[in-house]
Amino acid sequence: MAGTKKGRNTFVIFLIMFLSYLLLCTSALANNKKKFEGYEQRPERSISMALEYPGLEIPQGQTVNMNLIFHNAGKKTESLKVWVSSKPEGWRVRLKSDLYTVTGITVPWGEDKTITFEAEPGKNVAPGDYNFVIEAKTDDEQFKMKESLFIKVKEPDKASKGIRLSASYPVLQGPSDSKFEFSIEAESKLDRDAVFNLSAQVPEGWEVNFKPAYEQKTISSLKLRANQSQNISVELTPVKDAKAGRYPIVIRASSGEAKAEIMLTCILTGTYAIDAGTPTGLLSVDVRQGKKSIVSIFIKNTGSAPIQNIKFLSFKPEN
Repeated sequence: MAGTKKGRNTFVIFLIMFLSYLLLCTSALANNKKKFEGYEQRPERSISMALEYPGLEIPQGQTVNMNLIFHNAGKKTESLKVWVSSKPEGWRVRLKSDLYTVTGITVPWGEDKTITFEAEPGKNVAPGDYNFVIEAKTDDEQFKMKESLFIKVKEPDKASKGIRLSASYPVLQGPSDSKFEFSIEAESKLDRDAVFNLSAQVPEGWEVNFKPAYEQKTISSLKLRANQSQNISVELTPVKDAKAGRYPIVIRASSGEAKAEIMLTCILTGTYAIDAGTPTGLLSVDVRQGKKSIVSIFIKNTGSAPIQNIKFLSFKPEN
């Protein structure tokens, strides 16, 4: 009797996995059909490049990170070379992915690809208007593209005095359930030693911790010698189940009349989690020899971000 029950449970597990496989095949066919819809109406070749924000206004000393988007509306995969052809003096620029500096990109037909344009101003870059030019061309040079970016560097905030806050990477992106750690340089402009109190304006429910660079202890104030600079880490933890989106963060430092603030941004991409099971919670079913039996299963996205290309596998007992 125990052997029969064990075999029955094994059969059900294999049956569920087989049904999952069928769902995978159906989903894959639907995705392929959707992708190929309108294929014949596409031009043979069509590739474009665009900046996410072609005009910006930033405070002095802030680094810019921006998406550069490639869209392939044609029928064939395109490979392109891409570079920054013009930049103002005193700026360091590069095109990058999450891991590498980028000099070329491949864009499959019907898809978009994105890389990041980064521009970091030197310490001597004064307030004013700055122009950058980014160019790209296909390997056979049949398509050439050019985008201009205009950045206006603002005068220092008149409300800030005695201390300056800056960040090389003021925008960070990641899943909603991860921690974000910013590195901030605090530079005293006073001719005396001073203790600066640290505070943050964050979305409701978020946790913030200040830490000395390369240390784990948390702090609420920072002592700076006259005209000294020091790096601190700002660790931000989003509230549980925070929705995807852009979240502004304001960091402040103050000592008497000396004060400054800096704007940071966390871009949440959501969380990724998936669950599967049966509506009843049971993983067993009574079947009759030679008769079909249907078992319903559900697939549930328990995260806060869309999940695509879910794959199903199944195994079945002999016969």
